Amino acid sequence: MNHNIYVMQQPAFFWKALPALILVIAMLTAGVVLPFVPREYAPVVILIPLILAAGVVIMIRPELAMYLSIAYVPFESSLFHPIDLPGSLTVSKLLGVLLIGVFFFNIMFLRRPFRLFDDSQDFAVLLFVVVMLFSAITGFYIPQVGKSVIRMLRLVAFYLAVKNLLHSPTALLTTMWVIVLSVTAASIFGILEFYEAQQVREHNIRVRGVYMDPNEYSAIALIAAVIGIYLLLVMRRRVWRLVLLGCVATLLTGVVMSGSRGGLVSLFTLGLVTIWRQPRRWFWLGLSACILLASLPFWPDTVKDRVLWSELGSGTLVSKSAQDSIARRLSYLSFGRELISEKPWLGVGYGAYAEYYPLSEYARFENPLKDKDRFRVAHNSYLEIASSMGLLGLGAYLLILFTAWRDLRQLRCILPRQRLLWAPANAFELALIGFMFSSAFLSIEHFNYLWIILAVSSSLAYLSQLDAASQPALRPTN
Repeated sequence: MNHNIYVMQQPAFFWKALPALILVIAMLTAGVVLPFVPREYAPVVILIPLILAAGVVIMIRPELAMYLSIAYVPFESSLFHPIDLPGSLTVSKLLGVLLIGVFFFNIMFLRRPFRLFDDSQDFAVLLFVVVMLFSAITGFYIPQVGKSVIRMLRLVAFYLAVKNLLHSPTALLTTMWVIVLSVTAASIFGILEFYEAQQVREHNIRVRGVYMDPNEYSAIALIAAVIGIYLLLVMRRRVWRLVLLGCVATLLTGVVMSGSRGGLVSLFTLGLVTIWRQPRRWFWLGLSACILLASLPFWPDTVKDRVLWSELGSGTLVSKSAQDSIARRLSYLSFGRELISEKPWLGVGYGAYAEYYPLSEYARFENPLKDKDRFRVAHNSYLEIASSMGLLGLGAYLLILFTAWRDLRQLRCILPRQRLLWAPANAFELALIGFMFSSAFLSIEHFNYLWIILAVSSSLAYLSQLDAASQPALRPTN
């Protein structure tokens, strides 16, 4: 076993005996404790030993907490409440605390190795954090700045945990499956919601996953689709290939039905890049063009009107809404340039753009806002960073993206197709490219998937430095 890779090993007897131990504890609880508790609390009492057993397993195998946290990302919405929790507590925050908690438990008490500043990407992230903190201190104090900074610091901690828990090729492949299946489930939910809403109203209907913004949903669906395609290329069993084919088809359908122009531009760009890398590129390019043209008549009118406007759409109110949206985006750009000119180096504080814009003349005169629309981001990650953290912050952010892309590209070029690391290197490089294109239309620098991609980039660079000559070719296992 190569000691450069840390894998928590437990005796086989432990895992075989664990289900029996859980069953015995549950039976003892039911027989001894239940007679003395009120009937309404019986389900909770029965679940306690199961929860404790799950906690023990997660403490020993912290990557399970990582999979749970990543799987819930597509369901993070202020309108989705699977569990009623007090105050501002959410399932996403609980899973994040669980992940970081069990990870540091393993570092402190189980002596798990901790990778930090072992590659140039960590230094780029540190530079970004330092600039963000200086920007928050030197800018005008706004409560939103403090909340945004804390959220970004949580994401950095999430990045460090995921980076260290992706300790093997198997963990990378499992993460890819978790992303594809979870986003596909959210897409199915959104597509069903689309057809249900269509029975009630005839305009402004778009697929948005699980109560997300349609544009943000298209960004994560596109990432999942790219990852699904590369899983499809390396899986051997027909059943898994069929599952992945269905997932990719669902995800691409969701991107189109979201009516997101930024998502479709990113999809078109990634499609060209992916096809150009294939040996039979002209065949796949022609086939894709035929499929696109053949599918156009089946696109919903709301999507055609938003993407193609009234020239090719049906000329409903959605066309006018789409043109108004472009006008608003242009005002965001103009206002962002004004903020940059006022404080060019450190900006006005991360997260402050949304607070300043409603006070501007663009919101009051050129683009009047209703009370429910007062919160406005820049709809461009690069503009968001440049206006709130200055040119220094933008430089640090671009350095993070460039470093991750450089490492992923190098791995894509040197890894043979037969090795297991080939699939994640290709998939996450394209996912990062798609994210960078989507970032020109959305303020999504705080998206979990960006920091997952960064963690994968660091993990792949680390794993690729192992003694490959002494290792057999790593092949996918089904």
